[in-house]
Amino acid sequence: IVGLLAILKAGGAYVPLDPAYPVERLQFMLEDCAPVVLLTQSHLARLLPGISETFPALDLNDDSGWSGKPDVNPKRADIGITPENLAYIIYTSGSTGQPKGVMVPHRAINRLVLNNRYAKFEASDRVAFASNPAFDAATMEVWAPLLNGGSIAVIDQSVLLDAAKFGETLKREAVNILWLTVGLFNQYADALAEQFSGLRYLIVGGDALDPRVIGRVIYGNRPQHLLNGYGPTETTTFAITHEINAVAEEARSIPIGRPIANTRAYILGEQGEPTPIGVVGELYIGGEGLARGYLNRAELTAERFVPDPFTTEAGARIYKTGDLARWQADGNIDFVGRNDNQVKIRGFRIELGEIEARLAEHPEVREAVVLAREDTLGEKRLVAYYTASGIGEAEAASVGAEQLRAHLSAVLPDYMVPAAYVRMERLPLTPNGKLDRKALPMPEQEAYAVRGYEAPVGEIETKLAEVW
Repeated sequence: IVGLLAILKAGGAYVPLDPAYPVERLQFMLEDCAPVVLLTQSHLARLLPGISETFPALDLNDDSGWSGKPDVNPKRADIGITPENLAYIIYTSGSTGQPKGVMVPHRAINRLVLNNRYAKFEASDRVAFASNPAFDAATMEVWAPLLNGGSIAVIDQSVLLDAAKFGETLKREAVNILWLTVGLFNQYADALAEQFSGLRYLIVGGDALDPRVIGRVIYGNRPQHLLNGYGPTETTTFAITHEINAVAEEARSIPIGRPIANTRAYILGEQGEPTPIGVVGELYIGGEGLARGYLNRAELTAERFVPDPFTTEAGARIYKTGDLARWQADGNIDFVGRNDNQVKIRGFRIELGEIEARLAEHPEVREAVVLAREDTLGEKRLVAYYTASGIGEAEAASVGAEQLRAHLSAVLPDYMVPAAYVRMERLPLTPNGKLDRKALPMPEQEAYAVRGYEAPVGEIETKLAEVW
């Protein structure tokens, strides 16, 4: 947090890097954004060997260089910052096999957390900062409290993923505003019911909400405000929100809601025409939350950020989300699905094409397709289908789930590495010769990559091992 403040006060823009990412991915991001300085800590230096020689590095653990420095804030007039200046770049999954940097200006952050129409942040608020800083939900978690006089409660990832510890921390830190991905919310809806009831705002998003789980919270220990938050990184965290006050017993979905302040939403047909109520079209978003575009990707920026034909504002653009949606009669928007090869797993947006490109780089893989499938518990998992490049049985049998998982783990974040791998003689095609994704089979249990055997430790693990 100190680093973020320092960068913006100095007039710069920050680029969050997750130390858990593979070295190759981190190196690409650094080369792409060409930072003037790398803020790091000494224990992370081993992750990026040689980087300090390429980019000037500043060790935040070494305070020997701070003596004699000014102890007052720099003057805004001296820096020359305007609302259009770049505030940060966040890298998201890219369909070409490389991540793409989304450039977000200061005005977009202001629009998210000030006079936003969906949540009134106050000086008395204590907001949980639990997201990965390289995930754009952190934009709300950091700047909503800081720009409204509130406080941040920093939640370590190991605490976030442990329901008991997480609940204790929320209570001890008196957190009253919390964002959760749909996956975590579904897991914690019952275990953290008491903590949820003490929240002023609980915002859930990153995937489609389950009406059954929402219903249990709404009619149980409900927070003061429960919101569905929708928005791609390109529109700065939230673009559309819906406050949930009731869930019909027969409900199959939860609306994503209406645009927040200073935001425009259109649902358009194939010819760019506005769709009538109830008719599915592609969702486009415009307004103050729009990013500048993609760093060093002018063609992709022009493809996804298109001129807004419905306003007289000079230079106004709208973002082509790739999401399918429809207007409801009450003015809310209902999310329908994707119109391309992009999915969300545990709140992370993933371009399946990037995984496929990486998988096809393996010397013994000829073709590769990746799908997001729901298992018997309703959890989404990535499943990879591939054909082997070897022409004989011996060559084809030499590559399996463990080898492919190891190959992908070296170049992709963990959340993008498929859980199952299915080898096929040939990929199914439709009559017109296109890949028939619907004909790809459900994976058998042996298709799932397993880690090396570890013997059970202690009485409880031994009993569990005996059961299984």
